[in-house]
Amino acid sequence: MNTIMIGGELDYGRDGMIGTLAYEMLKRFRFDQAFVGVVGVNLDENEVTTYMANEGMTKRLVVQHAKERYMLCEVEKLNEEGNYKFADVSEFTGCILGYPISKERKAQFQELNVEVFD
Repeated sequence: MNTIMIGGELDYGRDGMIGTLAYEMLKRFRFDQAFVGVVGVNLDENEVTTYMANEGMTKRLVVQHAKERYMLCEVEKLNEEGNYKFADVSEFTGCILGYPISKERKAQFQELNVEVFD
């Protein structure tokens, strides 16, 4: 497997690359699948959030350039919100959770055409 590293500024708290260099490099790539971590998911408002705008812009670009998009979401994050909205829930193909969620929550995802993997 080939490994490609994205340049930019290292966000030590999240162990990821962010900033202008990362963004400019990512603009040139297209992805078959993207797995994106989230800080919060608001199903009522159809919002996916993170804390920092730099990180959110990078995630937004990845979401826009992927054929299939999966959010990686701990169940607790369904009750949390970050400061920066980077996507609509409905833009995702699926949501990968740590353990089962209620039927009501699954129905909310289904209304937005997002498959749940719990």
